[in-house]
Amino acid sequence: MKLVIDPMPALRAVAVMQINTHFNGIAQANLHREQAHAAKRQAAARLLAGSPETSLDAEAALRGLRPIDLAALIAGKSDDLQERESARQRALHLIAQATTPAALDEIVANVGTV
Repeated sequence: MKLVIDPMPALRAVAVMQINTHFNGIAQANLHREQAHAAKRQAAARLLAGSPETSLDAEAALRGLRPIDLAALIAGKSDDLQERESARQRALHLIAQATTPAALDEIVANVGTV
């Protein structure tokens, strides 16, 4: 009797670790900026909803904008963290669907384009 062991579960686990390491590295490198952007998005939402908000005043003045205009710009920007998480989830889905080691290698190699 010949024993055949499917290598794909172990290879998928390695690919998942590689994907998570990649995205964790990006997150670590951008932590301060993303925290600042999250705070600004919250402040912009409050200001656009009509609540008094002064935390955007200094940046608006630096840019020569009214705070409400800066809030509109901030609200219109994409959320980098959310986009990265979507890309990570797409990569994990592709890993789960991969049927060959070569497919896994391709997913990991192209993680920035997933």
